[in-house]
Amino acid sequence: MSTFDSVIKSSKAGLVDSLSFQRAVVLLVRSSKIRTKLIQCVLLNGIIFLGSIVVFHGIITPILSFLIEFVLFRSQDVSSRVDILSIIHSWISWVYYSLWIAPLYIMTFILNTLWYRDIAIESVHFFALHRTSHRTQSIPASMPNASVTFQIADIIFRLLFNLVFLVYLSILSHYKPLYTINLAFLISFNAFEFKFSDLTLNEKIRLIQNNWIYFLSFSIWVAVLVTRFPTMIENGLLGVLFPLLLMNASSSEGPVSVRLAQDTGTISRFFFAWLEKFPVFFIVEKFSDLIVYLIQLYNGRWLAHR
Repeated sequence: MSTFDSVIKSSKAGLVDSLSFQRAVVLLVRSSKIRTKLIQCVLLNGIIFLGSIVVFHGIITPILSFLIEFVLFRSQDVSSRVDILSIIHSWISWVYYSLWIAPLYIMTFILNTLWYRDIAIESVHFFALHRTSHRTQSIPASMPNASVTFQIADIIFRLLFNLVFLVYLSILSHYKPLYTINLAFLISFNAFEFKFSDLTLNEKIRLIQNNWIYFLSFSIWVAVLVTRFPTMIENGLLGVLFPLLLMNASSSEGPVSVRLAQDTGTISRFFFAWLEKFPVFFIVEKFSDLIVYLIQLYNGRWLAHR
């Protein structure tokens, strides 16, 4: 198989696994728990959260504009009226987003985290039990052979890794192509969280970086879709789509790696080695390691002064 064919095969495998919604349908039909959680995600993210934004911009804002412009400021000249309307609209928007959308966003983030965990664990167990392929593997929902202290440390570092990644994405928000690609990797990282839950964070990072074409292909269409909307709508839309990606990730048989052709020369292999392995998390990893180092350094000094 040529290198080009290997790249196409890996890309196709990721996209096919991501779009295999028939597997999610089977899971929804057979599991009432996942059905309930998915309905809750759709109601919270699609109806309540996105609905609140749509209602504000599509109904509340036009009505308020009509009342303010044609009832309160009919006697004002056009220039002053436009300025006053702009100020009032900004103030109303700030109040609405501060008192309703922001608290609602925090609540959706917390509930989504809990519901995603339930969906992922249930999906992994279901497909582990019903897989018929010779590549069957049962993925545990935890790391039973690891100590409790190690598991807690790993969970904390995973949370830190995600937080640093979100900050990194906010920096890239003005560079849409880079933002979209990195968002795709973050989506894949979390979509496969429980399928590969027997791996440590570093092992999972290595897995994704060694199969980056597959994982990029798996979630790039979602990243492109959601980034075409403003941030709040992007998060709500992702909240609706992500449970489906969780189920599809759980049903997949794992990544398809890219392998350079055996007849690839030494020079060509050197220049195309990035197709097999690419450090997509390099910056986030280094910042996460730096934060951990600073925390350890601070704790060491604090203990020394006690």
